[in-house]
Amino acid sequence: MGRSIETARRRTLVAGAPVLALLGAAAAPPPPPPPPAAGQFLALSDIHFDPFADPAIVPKLIAARADRWPAIFASSRRTMPAGPGSDTNYPLLDSTLKAAAAAAGRPGYDFVLLTGDLLRHDFETSFAKYGGPDKAALSAFTLKTLTFVNREIERRFRGAPLIEALGNNDNDCGDYQPRPGGPLLAATAATLPAVARDAEASADYAAGGNYAVRHPRTPGHLFLVLDSVLWSPKYRDACGDSGIRAGSAQLAWLEWQLFRARQRGQTASLVMHIPPGVNPHESTAAAPAPFWADAWRDRFLAITAAYAPVLSAGYAGHTHMDDFRILSTPAGPYLAIRITPSVTPLFGNNPSFSVMRYTLADARPTGYSSHVFQGGAWRPEYDFARTYGYDRYSPADLTALAAAIRSGGSARAAYARYYASGAKSPITDANALVYACAQTELLPAAFAACAGAAPAPAQ
Repeated sequence: MGRSIETARRRTLVAGAPVLALLGAAAAPPPPPPPPAAGQFLALSDIHFDPFADPAIVPKLIAARADRWPAIFASSRRTMPAGPGSDTNYPLLDSTLKAAAAAAGRPGYDFVLLTGDLLRHDFETSFAKYGGPDKAALSAFTLKTLTFVNREIERRFRGAPLIEALGNNDNDCGDYQPRPGGPLLAATAATLPAVARDAEASADYAAGGNYAVRHPRTPGHLFLVLDSVLWSPKYRDACGDSGIRAGSAQLAWLEWQLFRARQRGQTASLVMHIPPGVNPHESTAAAPAPFWADAWRDRFLAITAAYAPVLSAGYAGHTHMDDFRILSTPAGPYLAIRITPSVTPLFGNNPSFSVMRYTLADARPTGYSSHVFQGGAWRPEYDFARTYGYDRYSPADLTALAAAIRSGGSARAAYARYYASGAKSPITDANALVYACAQTELLPAAFAACAGAAPAPAQ
């Protein structure tokens, strides 16, 4: 009998679990699969860089090439902006990029994503104080400022491609007045290596500010970068002759890119400045204020719903706040759009940037950490997964989060606390549904019905 047990024991060492089962022992569970390979990137938005912050050096900036600007800014005695009411001066830009580099750790960022508005508000008016009404001089200075900001980012994060959308302030005509086909677009494309080295992307950018480039680490994945300013009801082609045709043409371009991606077995992320849906800052339940004109929004939603399996993620800015939007059909949610908070503190928020995490296999975001400038120093503010309890940044999980925020309690409290990057939040129990319903209800009628419901009390 002892020999039989010994023989069985020896067989167990060789045969493993099946023999253990014969002897009545429990089989050892298989080891868990390794976590998917992950990457990270830096997300910036709404820098609104102000080259006029120190009037003493503006004449030197106007006279010098963009590559001489760092030395000129180094001679300035200006310190960080005092807070709300000021756009980003050089000390804040420099501090932001240094803090972002420190937050990267090793091996750094795979790329930098900038969702628009590089230039300060009222850029043209400010330039007129120093350069006069000369439109050519304004265009030259606009290009130098865009070039300087792009080169500063690329210099600080060498090897990390800069993927950049245009904002409503990023032109030489006026707010919400980009000029499709204008000389500034072609010149700006040359300042972005990811665009400049791709002939098709360069041509598309020069025509309308939109372009497609490959993801640097995920094979078969594209960034489809849109100039969503063309879809704003505030858009005016004041310096060109394209009119509304540019907005329609860009939607046709988007549909073609998604059609071709599906044919090739590719996936895509959408990058834009102005998100779709309702602007909660300008809305009430009775009077929603759409971010986009109705015709463009409806066509965009139809196109993206038709190609939902191609889409992995969406990224936007514009609101200056920490937020998200969810695109859905009756079948369920299909795209989450991360709204990255701003670097500029102009609207009362603290300066901020995000470190986004994603899976290398499919470029789908899994979460992020938010970093803020508060109390005279940069610090980590919160982590999406630890704060909200989701290990993915998926449409389904964000839909669940939106429902929790709408219901009140700890989710709403966290959302309100971090909305303005730790500064005083505009969200109260009285208006919370206006902000929460904007996350999921992109059509004015649906938003009004949602936001008009009785708000849930905080718990």
